[in-house]
Amino acid sequence: MKAAIPMGFSGWKIVARCALAQNIATGLVFGSFGPMLISTEQHFGVSRTAATFGMSVTTATMGISSPLLGNVMGRFPVRIGMIFGAVLGALGFIGLALLPSFVLALPMYALIGVAVCLLSILGPVSIVNRWFMAGRGKMLGIINLPIVVFVLPFILAAALPMWGRSAILLAMASAFLLLIPLLMTMVESPAQIGERPWGESADESRASAAFTGRARQPASRILRMPEFWLLSLGVGIITGTTTTFVVHIVPYGGHIGLAPEASAGLMSIYAGAGLVGALLLGWIVDRLGGAATLGLTALLQAGLWIVMPQTSGQALFLASAALGIVAVPINVLHQSALSELIEPAGIGRALGISYALKLPFIFAFAPIASFLFESSGGYQIPFWTMGSALLVAAFLFAAAYFVTRYQVATPEQAI
Repeated sequence: MKAAIPMGFSGWKIVARCALAQNIATGLVFGSFGPMLISTEQHFGVSRTAATFGMSVTTATMGISSPLLGNVMGRFPVRIGMIFGAVLGALGFIGLALLPSFVLALPMYALIGVAVCLLSILGPVSIVNRWFMAGRGKMLGIINLPIVVFVLPFILAAALPMWGRSAILLAMASAFLLLIPLLMTMVESPAQIGERPWGESADESRASAAFTGRARQPASRILRMPEFWLLSLGVGIITGTTTTFVVHIVPYGGHIGLAPEASAGLMSIYAGAGLVGALLLGWIVDRLGGAATLGLTALLQAGLWIVMPQTSGQALFLASAALGIVAVPINVLHQSALSELIEPAGIGRALGISYALKLPFIFAFAPIASFLFESSGGYQIPFWTMGSALLVAAFLFAAAYFVTRYQVATPEQAI
């Protein structure tokens, strides 16, 4: 029986601050890039292909820096790392607003990538793991709600003609700076203020079992854990397919004859459904576990990718919404699954390494889909390829599930 959560529990404030940091970092970066792409081209006088390279720099920096930053955040206060990320994010957006050359702007995209890594990926999950022994999935679901990503494109559509690109970017830089006072008062561990993690007493035996054996290994031995590799590679496949959807769904709509507004609507309903998915899957992962939930969502995604070329009209919009529910919250499931394997002190390093392992899939899958489209003249083969890859991911998650169960059942062999 779970203990009741006192209304004065400070963990709620911690979750709210982490959610704000995550939304400002991820939301302002990924929610603004597409809507401001044309203004970026015009400001720097570059082609669309060149302008798009800025996002590649951001995502590449996130993947390359995440193992190093995860290691550093395990040695220093997490709030210091998040404050540093807020400063870098502000500097990055100020640079994008004021610098006249795209070559000079590229390092700004790198600064922004580090900021997102610290504020959205590593910082919040490190703190949640210290405050919550139970219900981590739900808390991570709340923190990762893509609210700003969902609403910002609509705001920018109205604000860009009135305010202009530079003013909006400076406003975004100010949002990063306003985070700093909140982050300075962040309490990283309940023990610092005489509280205990949520669920520590009621779930002591379950928590102890979850961290038995390999979960108690030092962080330096994370790469020796087969379940870590299975989960990371499976998550990499899912992340690659979600990137493919974001890149190709609007062109796919045009390919099948949808109007530009309707094609854009496929992307909007996908992102909006992710708001529901983050909460729903956060609740499910607390009951089924990370590997099992990832396996089920991978199977659902595989089926949706395979049937999408045969759908049209309202059925296509329903398929996009269903895919958004199970695919958009991949960060919630990824973080939750690793939290079941790694003790709180090592979660930052583990997540950083795991995120780096996703990078090849992020870069490769969308171009592969483009090549298959150009070779076949349609989207059926690319979509079926994504579905087949997701079936492989489901197999990897099933293997991780059984390996983890074996390690818990025979801890003496895992030491």
